[in-house]
Amino acid sequence: MFFLLPLLLLLVPAIARAATIDLGGPREAKVEIDGAGETYSLGVSARAVKSFDDGSDREANRSLARSFALTALSRHLKVAATQELAVTGLVAGAESVAGDRFKISFNVPKAGVTVVERPAGFANLQLDPEFADTLTADPLLMEVEGAKVIRLDAGLDAMSDETRRLLVLGVASSVLEDGSAADRKRAETIARNRAYAHIVAEKKGLTVARSETIAKKKTVTIEEDGRETGASVAEYLETTQAGVRGMTKGFPIIGRWTSADGTLLYVAVGGVIAPPAVPR
Repeated sequence: MFFLLPLLLLLVPAIARAATIDLGGPREAKVEIDGAGETYSLGVSARAVKSFDDGSDREANRSLARSFALTALSRHLKVAATQELAVTGLVAGAESVAGDRFKISFNVPKAGVTVVERPAGFANLQLDPEFADTLTADPLLMEVEGAKVIRLDAGLDAMSDETRRLLVLGVASSVLEDGSAADRKRAETIARNRAYAHIVAEKKGLTVARSETIAKKKTVTIEEDGRETGASVAEYLETTQAGVRGMTKGFPIIGRWTSADGTLLYVAVGGVIAPPAVPR
């Protein structure tokens, strides 16, 4: 019997790192979290989206499952109401549909999971964890509407500036009237369209910045007082507006928040691209 004790003691930490998060809701989502080793394994099970288009259903199920996985991880790590989860390196694994349930696994390195403080002056933040640490690194990125291009830190795989990836953002707001669900949906649609227009159609006032990770903390430095006078995203990337439209087509909403007084709804759309030309 006594020879089993060391084995049991070794198993206790692994057991403690595992958890099941029941998110409930209309999709009856559950997430199995295994934190053994240097990676979080997130197994998601939820009621599947089913319509008449298999391709759209798959994308909807994957998107919902990703959101469920990150929400569950936030709860597992006890992220406070004044904080946001920031994630890099999230990778989707095998997926399946059995009966009315959609299942998929995700893995993310523990080194790529950090908790960031929500910036002051905003409320009701809903930030995509993959972009949270960048958006919150400098308040001007969220305060100032318009198009932004951020040269991303290459990290351990450092490359030249010519091959460094770019985060392209559009930020815009719309007035909230009565704060109802219908009003918020209306305001979000207007703000999203304005944000996308900033990227594709704005002729000047582009914000240019660079990100760096120093001592495991993301910093963003806005260059040249934050403005490239007279420059557009197309001019900065040395491409056409049609080219920018093609690169940014389908950019999702990566952040939502309201002003502190609750009168404005802000939306950020964006995504990471490889520069088609050397920015000058």
